[in-house]
Amino acid sequence: MRVTIKKHNQAYLKLIGNQMEVEDPSEVINYLLLELRKMGYSFSSPLQLPIAQAYPTVQAPQEIQKQHTPAVADPVISRMAALIEDF
Repeated sequence: MRVTIKKHNQAYLKLIGNQMEVEDPSEVINYLLLELRKMGYSFSSPLQLPIAQAYPTVQAPQEIQKQHTPAVADPVISRMAALIEDF
């Protein structure tokens, strides 16, 4: 796909590209489009995608069930634990 950017918008795209540290204007446009989609911006088009469908939410991981594993008796660790308790 080829797109022509009007001259009065080219300087603005270059400024954004400088902030993003990219030289390719297509990367700037792709970024701007992504941000508009994430915000749910609509041009009142029937092609609007629901945000939940376009960007599914990630649920926080549930707490991991801790399994009790019997500790192997290590005399050095036992002695260190005793010293820490006495401290």
